Amino acid sequence: MTERAKMCGLAATLAALSALAAAAADLQQGKALYKDRCEICHGAGGQGDGPTGRVLPAKPADYTNPAFWKGHSDAELMDVIRKGKGLMPKWEGGLSESEIQNVFAYIKSAFKPR
Repeated sequence: MTERAKMCGLAATLAALSALAAAAADLQQGKALYKDRCEICHGAGGQGDGPTGRVLPAKPADYTNPAFWKGHSDAELMDVIRKGKGLMPKWEGGLSESEIQNVFAYIKSAFKPR
């Protein structure tokens, strides 16, 4: 392997590690946002059983239920975070676009059935 090929491989590895670190940081921010803004209704386990969620007339979404994820694109689900739905408040204006993406990425990674 030439010196140039080694340098290119090293650069690619560093770029991949940097992307992984950024993704981990984004998920940590998403987790913090979920705990602060969403957990009260959707619950710590994402089942729609948070303290406020238990007393609402309509149960908040259960992110652990496979049926929740069927028939909806990521864009549609992020739009619910932006604009709200039913009793859920809109977060557009209260969260930046990257924060909305981060909290959705956390919800998807933490609760979506595999």
